[in-house]
Amino acid sequence: MSAINPRYHPKEQVLGLEIDGAFKAYPFQELARLEGVLDDRLGNRPIRVHFDKANATAWVEGREGRRLPSAISYWFAWMAFHPDSLVFEGD
Repeated sequence: MSAINPRYHPKEQVLGLEIDGAFKAYPFQELARLEGVLDDRLGNRPIRVHFDKANATAWVEGREGRRLPSAISYWFAWMAFHPDSLVFEGD
């Protein structure tokens, strides 16, 4: 995936996550379409992504409910450092 992808504004905020060498970005505009919680997988690991629309923030938890390390970044910056990152796209 290219950082020049016009689907998102370069300064679209994303929640970025890395697990066992796999990277994934969750654009805030995609998370905003959800009801606040997304059950997903990255690699073989189940995760739960939370999005707080009122406060414009997001975080991720593992199956056991503990927060996992993640970063909130701009789309262009995340993709510059992680050009092969998966990207969550809501339906």
